[in-house]
Amino acid sequence: MTANPLSRPSAWFIPGLLILLSLVPAAAGVARLAELAGGASMTVANARFISMPLPVTLHLVAVIPYSIRGALQFAPASGDADPGGTAQPGTS
Repeated sequence: MTANPLSRPSAWFIPGLLILLSLVPAAAGVARLAELAGGASMTVANARFISMPLPVTLHLVAVIPYSIRGALQFAPASGDADPGGTAQPGTS
């Protein structure tokens, strides 16, 4: 009988670190949005964000799930339908 690969803590080490690493730019993006929503004073560095905040918002909303999904590709499979890898395309 083999052990469940999902129960090994070391199996989630790399995906966990990648998710934590993706939280750094996500937190910075949320801080930028809070700054824009709070009525930040316009400077040369943030003038384009204040004049058009929608692209910044859409970027942040899209990149958070994208980075988490990217990290999860390194996670162990939870329910492989073909654990032996013997199925060929077009066959049942």
